[in-house]
Amino acid sequence: MQNILLPVDPETAQNYQDIDLETQQELLLFLAAELKRKLQIKKLHNSMDTLSAEAQANGLTPEILASILAETDDEENSN
Repeated sequence: MQNILLPVDPETAQNYQDIDLETQQELLLFLAAELKRKLQIKKLHNSMDTLSAEAQANGLTPEILASILAETDDEENSN
């Protein structure tokens, strides 16, 4: 495990120091999970942007995509 420094206001620092060790550990687990979630979302958005740019470079327009999706919906609804 590594330590990091987080700048916080004095009240937050005092509140953290005043809580029991178990609550501190729960808070650290929550923070780690939240950071991981944010990073996953950022990676997803980057992947989506890359795929979108590639699709546009290959000639896919919003109109063509809408047409493809409409055809797919029609096929699914007819089954």
